Amino acid sequence: HHLLVEATLTEFVPGVYIDSMGYAFTLLVLKYLGICHVASYVHYPAISTDMLSVVRERNPRFNNADYISNNLFLSAVKFVYYYLLELLYGLAGSCSDVVIVNSSWTLNHILTLWRATKRTCLVYPPSDTHAFLQLPLDEDSDRKCHSIASIGQFRPEKDHRLQIRAFPEDAAEEGDGAGRKGVDEVGELKRELGEATVGLHTMWNEHFGIGVVECMATGTVILAHRSGGPRLDIVVPYEGGQTGFLAEDEDGYADAIERILALSPSARLEIRRHARLSVTRFSDQECEACFLATMEPLIWTLAR
Repeated sequence: HHLLVEATLTEFVPGVYIDSMGYAFTLLVLKYLGICHVASYVHYPAISTDMLSVVRERNPRFNNADYISNNLFLSAVKFVYYYLLELLYGLAGSCSDVVIVNSSWTLNHILTLWRATKRTCLVYPPSDTHAFLQLPLDEDSDRKCHSIASIGQFRPEKDHRLQIRAFPEDAAEEGDGAGRKGVDEVGELKRELGEATVGLHTMWNEHFGIGVVECMATGTVILAHRSGGPRLDIVVPYEGGQTGFLAEDEDGYADAIERILALSPSARLEIRRHARLSVTRFSDQECEACFLATMEPLIWTLAR
C-alpha cells in the first residue's frame, strides 16, 4: 500500500484517485494530505458485520478455525482485533468522495461500516456473457440423462463439500475432475454449461457471483446459495418470471435438485428464458454507463 501512495505523491499526482483493489487506507492518506479527490469501487469489504458475528457467536467456518471458535479467550482476542479493524476501515472508507459497490450485499455492509449513504451507489460488475448467450435455448425433451455443473475455484469458502453431500445417493455418478492445462478454458466452460441441466453454487455470502450469471446466460437452470449476491441481485424474479432456485443446506439442495429434474422440459425452458433475459442487467455496456454516470459529478468538479 505504501508503494502505491508513494508513487501517487511523487511520480504521478492525479486529479482523482480510484481504489478498486481494496486498499482503503490509501484513501485516508491521500484525502487528508489534500493531494486529490478519492473514490472507491468496492468488490468485497475488508471486514464485514458477518465476520464479527461469526466470531462473536463462536461459529466455526473457513475463516474461523475450530481451535479459535472452541476457545473463549482466542475468540475474544479475535473479536477485539476485528472490532478495531472495523473502526479503522470505517474511518478510511468514509474519506471517499464517491463510493461504488458491486452488489446489494456489499452495499448493505459498506453503508453500515463507512456511513456515507449519500455518496454510495450500486454498479453491478461487468459480466462478459456474449459467448454464452450464443448457445441455442431449446427444450431438453430428448435428453436421456441429466448432468450438474459446478463452476468455481477450489477454495474452502466455495463449500464443495455441501455440493457432494447434497447429491441424492442414487443419482451420483463420478465425472472427470482432473485439472487440464493448455485447453480453451472459455470454450470448455461454454460446452460444459451448455450440456448441463443444473448449475450448482454453494458459497455462503458470495458478494456477487459472476459464475452464477454465466450459468444463467448459457441457459442452465441455476441452483445457488440463498445468501449474498445470488439472493439479493441475481436469482430474483425478472419480468414476472422465475430465474432459478435457491437453497441453504444439504437437504434444501437435494430437494431443489429433485424438483428441477422433475419439471417438464417446457417448464424448465421458461425458467431458462427468464434467466437469460435477466443477465442483460450485468453486461459490460450497462456497467460502463452506470460507472460513468456515477463518476460524472466528481469529474465535473475537476473541470470547473
